[in-house]
Amino acid sequence: MTTYTDAQQTLPVQTEVDHGVLVATIHTKSLLYEMAINEIEECILEAMPRAQSALLVDCAELTLHVSSQFLSMLVRVHRKAGESGLKMGICNLSEALQMVYNVTALRSVLPAYHTRQQAVADLGEFDSWERR
Repeated sequence: MTTYTDAQQTLPVQTEVDHGVLVATIHTKSLLYEMAINEIEECILEAMPRAQSALLVDCAELTLHVSSQFLSMLVRVHRKAGESGLKMGICNLSEALQMVYNVTALRSVLPAYHTRQQAVADLGEFDSWERR
């Protein structure tokens, strides 16, 4: 786990590969500070070469506030993933984040999944004998 610190809080981002999908799990309730968002973006981009088929940002713990800079970061990372030949998705959106997702252009660019398992089943690489 990589830990990033800003003036207010420590923001851990954990990355792991699951069936070829690089899963970047954000472990914080809110994400408002530009410095922290930029560092999270750097962490994801540094880990991206480990992905084989896709990148997934897991927002399970991101239940309070996010800034528009976080949404911009998702768009930038999506562009970089596409340039690398990777699909990208997000999962486990809170009600508030789901509302923002639905009313912004993000919905037309980035698929959202209810759970990590659904996302990996859709985006991941599986052997023919392996069940999804």
